[in-house]
Amino acid sequence: MTVDSFVQQLAKWREKDREARERDPEWGFDWVQRAWDKTVTRRPYHARRNGLGERLPAFCLKIPTGGGKTLLATRVIGLVNAHFRKSRRGLVLWIVPTTQIYNQTLKALKDRDHPTASNSICRPASEPASSRRPRPSARAMSPRTSAFSC
Repeated sequence: MTVDSFVQQLAKWREKDREARERDPEWGFDWVQRAWDKTVTRRPYHARRNGLGERLPAFCLKIPTGGGKTLLATRVIGLVNAHFRKSRRGLVLWIVPTTQIYNQTLKALKDRDHPTASNSICRPASEPASSRRPRPSARAMSPRTSAFSC
């Protein structure tokens, strides 16, 4: 399984579910499970819903210290926005367990020379959308959370 293929399958099956429900509301199906079944092997699917009762696509990646979690997260945000949301706008709530990790992550996301800069789709509102290397803007919400304008 690749994250890219899962996100692309999510977009495909969500659209098929939408089309089916337009014809008849009872024809809908669990589009997240269909995407999961097409891309994930040997792992059970666990249905999740958000606070509104809508299907909530989710997956978990276990990565050791120094394994590139920040880099991977910025890449996944870009994939979700490009293939699933089909938008380059939004808000990312980045929650970390310690102040040390918060500071490291914030520093990496703000650094234009960090590998995350080429993957990031975030930029300050004042920076034009055509900017070559977007940079995130961060607003501290608490000692361990930041909101990045995307």
